[in-house]
Amino acid sequence: MSQTVKPFDELRVRGFPYDKKVRLMRMAKTENKSLQKFLYDTLIRLADNQEVMDVQYQMSQLQKETNGIVEQNTIVIQEIKDVLNYIAGVE
Repeated sequence: MSQTVKPFDELRVRGFPYDKKVRLMRMAKTENKSLQKFLYDTLIRLADNQEVMDVQYQMSQLQKETNGIVEQNTIVIQEIKDVLNYIAGVE
């Protein structure tokens, strides 16, 4: 089932609990924003959050790979150091 999104669509939430709306209105007021502006900013952050999480996951994976490479390089450097010390007669 495909849905068409038009450039000027509105978002509507039916049956939204009154107490939650009051809470959102208070949150908006503490930020000196209208409810419209507060909800707009909050929904934009929510929509962007998945992209941020994807990038954070990719960065985490790259960091793990880099750590593995550094550990391997450290082992090889230690082996080379041991061989050079052996050749030089250093114990």
